[in-house]
Amino acid sequence: MKTDEIVGVIESEQNSDKCFKFYLDSDALLIGMFVKGPDYEPLKKSNMWRFVPVADIPEWHKTNALKLTELINGKLIVQILPIR
Repeated sequence: MKTDEIVGVIESEQNSDKCFKFYLDSDALLIGMFVKGPDYEPLKKSNMWRFVPVADIPEWHKTNALKLTELINGKLIVQILPIR
């Protein structure tokens, strides 16, 4: 996906702290939450994004530890769907 498409999802007020399914071009599926870390702007310029896998979200809410996040290249994302 293009940077502006992903930004539209991340920066939407209704999507803050929401989990998403990320479908990748390799047919892989990731489930997690986008995170705006201190490096958000530089990463955004490179179409790179931090997310917390769903299993680590409770710990993320307690600690906000960047070690719980993973980076994903936005070019690999085919579709993003919110989990209701």
